Amino acid sequence: MKRQTITFQKESISSLADMRSDIRQKMSDSATSYILSIHQLSNTGYNWNSDENKMNMIRTWNDEDYDDYVVKVSTFKDETKIKLEADGYQITETIENI
Repeated sequence: MKRQTITFQKESISSLADMRSDIRQKMSDSATSYILSIHQLSNTGYNWNSDENKMNMIRTWNDEDYDDYVVKVSTFKDETKIKLEADGYQITETIENI
């Protein structure tokens, strides 16, 4: 199994709901649709650090589902990251074998 943690931080956003909405607005429709479709499959969870205006999105994957995700997400991952970083986001991602 794998644990994927993606951290999004942006100074001007002060709530989890606002950050999730802001990120979705910057994603293409097909990217948003795909990310929403894997929510249950990847056991996605979110937490919010109000001191740092930071959201952690944590996903836990079976190895084969993660491998499939990597292939499917590659078409829009870099494009979305570039848009978010140009808009002031700091983004980090870690993958752990668990």
